[in-house]
Amino acid sequence: MGTVYLSHSRGGQPVALKVIRPEFAEDPEFRRRFRHEVGAARRVQGPFTVPVLDSSTSRPPLWLATAHVPGPALSQAVQRHGPLPLDSVLHLVAGVAEALTSIHATGVIHRDLKPANVLLAADGPRVIDFGIARAAEATSLTDTGARVGTPAYMAPEQATGGRVTPASDVFSLGSVACYAATGGHAFGEGQVPALIYRIVNERPRLQECPEAIRELILRCLAKAPADRPSPAEVAEACRALGSGAGQRRAEGWLPPAVKADVRAVAAPPPAAAARRKQEKRQAALRLAVAATSLAAVVAAALLLLARATDDDEAARAQDGAGAGAASCLDQYLARESKVFNQYRLVEGATPQNVLSGTEEHQTALVLSRDARAVAAVRLYNDLATGLDIVDVIDADCSPLRWDLRLTADGAVIDVDLEGHDYEVKIGSTMSLLQQVDLGPAS
Repeated sequence: MGTVYLSHSRGGQPVALKVIRPEFAEDPEFRRRFRHEVGAARRVQGPFTVPVLDSSTSRPPLWLATAHVPGPALSQAVQRHGPLPLDSVLHLVAGVAEALTSIHATGVIHRDLKPANVLLAADGPRVIDFGIARAAEATSLTDTGARVGTPAYMAPEQATGGRVTPASDVFSLGSVACYAATGGHAFGEGQVPALIYRIVNERPRLQECPEAIRELILRCLAKAPADRPSPAEVAEACRALGSGAGQRRAEGWLPPAVKADVRAVAAPPPAAAARRKQEKRQAALRLAVAATSLAAVVAAALLLLARATDDDEAARAQDGAGAGAASCLDQYLARESKVFNQYRLVEGATPQNVLSGTEEHQTALVLSRDARAVAAVRLYNDLATGLDIVDVIDADCSPLRWDLRLTADGAVIDVDLEGHDYEVKIGSTMSLLQQVDLGPAS
């Protein structure tokens, strides 16, 4: 229903820009549904989903901007290189299952999960286009009650116009898993009516699937929605079958040929590489950060770091206690093996808008102006779609009690320091239109 372009934000970050076809965009009912589904998709946050950054939903042209994933679609990888090895399939299915858990938690149903909507990044799969297919249902461009999706991956209830539920996405996941493992469809090829008949009435064709995962795929492809496992159960089953399946940092999960495709997609053009080299010489670094709690993934703030001004330098002045806390944090950061760069931010300077990044970073946040409370945070994937709050410590290197909560304006870190509560706001409003310049700690 649209065309996807590779574009860039005003901050220079790559984004995927999906522009809806005019015949859909001009339909009032489509616009209403599109606006609703985009609003729901904005709430979806997880390590295996792609965040919505911005959108235009009121009048044509309609568009949706998401973080750019440097990697091929599963459909492209299988067409070029054949089925994935078992270990890669387990990582894939576990990651997609975790993505569905995040999607369903916000009340969204994907409705069109297929190999073309699963992108292969260096550290795991990414699910895209969740919920957007629903916008095209029951508009003037489709028959009343029609179901929009891809027949080969539809659940029986979806293919026959029945009620679509989260279990319908699990059925689609089973079909995607079969495709990844065999390069073929679980119910064969052919005309749509014959294909739908087999989906509704016949057993899936899983003879070519690796025996280790065949039973799990068969459960996902159960005819009755109630007989299918939940996405969380699928992820857990994959973890039980494969070492490290579903982990956020799963470098090496792809076979070499596909990994080469990922590197090719991720490599910047010569002009962009030259600009990056010049920016490094000028000591300017753009860093995008999103924040998570330890229990759930939460969208958070863009930290765009550039050359410090004199005012920034003054704001970062630390007293003795603050220097002690910072020293403890520096020691902690030094133990981490994957640190691209380290920065320190003062309280109140954290901007509220989000963009996606392109590197794996570790960042130190100063949570109080006197720097007596500092936090170590770590991005867990190359696209900067999330991070872990690793530690919050005081000047004696002792851990502090902290909590992360959601408000109408975004996320807030609460820290208890010497009987006083510190509140640090981390926005979750995503925009492509605003940048904030902050300075690295000296």
